[in-house]
Order: sequence, then structure tokens, then C-alpha cells
Amino acid sequence: MDWGSFYLANYIIKLHYLMAVSLSFSIGSIFNFFSNKYLTFKNYYNKITLQIGVFYFGVITALFLTWVQMFVFINYIHLSPMVSRMVTTFIILIYNFIYHSSITFGKLK
Repeated sequence: MDWGSFYLANYIIKLHYLMAVSLSFSIGSIFNFFSNKYLTFKNYYNKITLQIGVFYFGVITALFLTWVQMFVFINYIHLSPMVSRMVTTFIILIYNFIYHSSITFGKLK
């Protein structure tokens, strides 16, 4: 979902890569919240508004880290935007798992 929407936004619609990654993050985050809550972490904490706030704090932090990494990969290492997006996904995956398993879906049970 994330890579597909990034590709569509950046390569087809021709949005700047930072705008395209912001859009793909927005689309993917809605799906990620519910799939992580109920499938990955099997979390049934009933104060969902608080949990969504904590979740989106992590998403915004991950988006900022992604912007920085993509800027470096594209402008200094000269990777294509799509390859850069793929590399950053795997790096951010580690951050996301640690953050959400220990805070969003760990402490808020």
C-alpha cells in the first residue's frame, strides 16, 4: 500500500518525493493502526482516542526520519526515489516496531 501509493504519487502524478512520501504515509497509517492493533499486537485497549494520538505521534516522528533519510539517499547517495523509499521503509520498520510494541500497543493495554 505504501510503496504503491508512493509510486503513483511520485512517478505518475509527479509530486515531489517528499510530498509523495507524506501522502503514502497518510494512506498507510490508517491501515497500519488497525492491522497492528488487532492483528499484530492483539490489543483491545478501549480508549482508542488516546491510543490513536500516541500512534500518530510515532507516525509523525517516523515521517520526519523518513524525510531526512530520503533527502540524504536521493541528494547525496544518488538513489532513485523509489529505491530510496524501499530502503527507508526497512530502516523505519525497526523504529516503528520498537515504538508501537513498547508504547502504543504495549503500555496502553
